[in-house]
Amino acid sequence: MGSSREPTRLTRLLLLFFFFASIFAQTIITTTPAGTPSTSTAPSTPTPTPDAPAPPAGLGIKQDRSALAQKRSVWSAKLRYDSAVADLFSNDDLYALAKQAWDEMQADIEPRRVKNGRQDANTITKKDDPGMMGLIAVGNTIYFSSSMKGGKFIYGYTLPNGQPGEVTLALDRCQMALRTQVGEDTKPFHVNKASCAEILALHQYYLDPAVSDADKETLPAGMRAAAYGDGGNKKNPDAARPYEPCGNKADDKTTWGCAEFLDSMAIVAPPLPRGTLSNPTPRPVEITYVPVCES
Repeated sequence: MGSSREPTRLTRLLLLFFFFASIFAQTIITTTPAGTPSTSTAPSTPTPTPDAPAPPAGLGIKQDRSALAQKRSVWSAKLRYDSAVADLFSNDDLYALAKQAWDEMQADIEPRRVKNGRQDANTITKKDDPGMMGLIAVGNTIYFSSSMKGGKFIYGYTLPNGQPGEVTLALDRCQMALRTQVGEDTKPFHVNKASCAEILALHQYYLDPAVSDADKETLPAGMRAAAYGDGGNKKNPDAARPYEPCGNKADDKTTWGCAEFLDSMAIVAPPLPRGTLSNPTPRPVEITYVPVCES
């Protein structure tokens, strides 16, 4: 009895082997569109393509740590867009962006605000709180900067070779030109000691290694500037608004500021907007930072 069962069991095993082998063979045979059989060691599965990174949310305004290390206060960011900002943003849009940047700075400052004490990485005192946020728009880039707190900076700034920075030299040229036009009584320095937001934003442009020497030597045409803030009026929470560049007054032509400086650089400060400012929809493709206090 035992010997008669072995062939039957072997036959069954062989049949099972050929059955599963035929099924496996069918799984690796595919047919081309022309009907020609072709073999493949694995199913043809498309390689998944990762989604493109989402554009950054907001403007990314942050406190400049290089300034903080020198006991100065300035908030900044550099935003790069996928096309020319002149095509993306109207003049009113620039003021809206300055307001958005101002709001982001206030959102960073408010939880850290203290009445007394010293500024550090976690606290902001009244004397460290900038009164303005400005921008310089050029090419496909916008440089944002607040005004600076912490004393005179630009007029004492030097490059690693000991020479004055580009903005410092440009301020000196502006003063000399005004002295020729207005007279010997023209004030030697910018009315706010060059601590204004527009000047700090332009300072970033000159420090940016991504900007060519040619574009630093001769500024590209069409550069624009805008500013928004409370002008230092911290007692009135509704004081923040778009601002014209600071400058001389009708009764005092010897004083000068950003209005005269920007004009000397052929940088346009558009007329102030009249309507409500809404955040523009174009989003940057990249947000980086240019430390304003590094040479």
